[in-house]
Amino acid sequence: MTIGGHHPKSKSRSNVWMTPDEIYDPIFAAAGGITFDLAASDFNHRAPFYLTESEDALSVSWDFESLLRAARVSDRFGSTGYLNRNCWLNAPWDNLLLWSQKCREGQLNGLTIYSLLPPNVCQMWFRDWCLPFAERHWYRGWDDGTKQGRLKKSTQRVQFNDPSGEGRTDNTKGSLLAIFRPPMPDCWIRG
Repeated sequence: MTIGGHHPKSKSRSNVWMTPDEIYDPIFAAAGGITFDLAASDFNHRAPFYLTESEDALSVSWDFESLLRAARVSDRFGSTGYLNRNCWLNAPWDNLLLWSQKCREGQLNGLTIYSLLPPNVCQMWFRDWCLPFAERHWYRGWDDGTKQGRLKKSTQRVQFNDPSGEGRTDNTKGSLLAIFRPPMPDCWIRG
């Protein structure tokens, strides 16, 4: 598993795909900050506290205290001050069932997880774990400026960055933001 990767590794391309600023920055602002990046590396993390491939996010309990320990927060940063419970996840797209189940675990443990996913609506992981538990926002895409800033009509694909920061154009899937928010207490009635 390669952290931040989305497609099977080809002979000519890396499997590391980083989230571009124009995707992450508005999410960060709307969330009021993000504390953890749950699938990152030392060179592509999007939050101050992050889990790398060696920390193996899929084997860690997704609750606040466990993430603090797994991300070695005290070792890396000393005092943490105020931290929110917002997490970013641009996980490898090769095992989304496990990542989606972990998002649900984190949600039930009080975390809010902003996850960039392919909109594979016919897949079991999407049907069983994303549809019932996540708020979904479909990425529509912006053009490159040649059409006066109008939305693209033909694609909803994020142009990810490779490790050097260069844009990649080989993303063959659309993208959506799934937000796994903690459930409301039973005293609230949905209307």
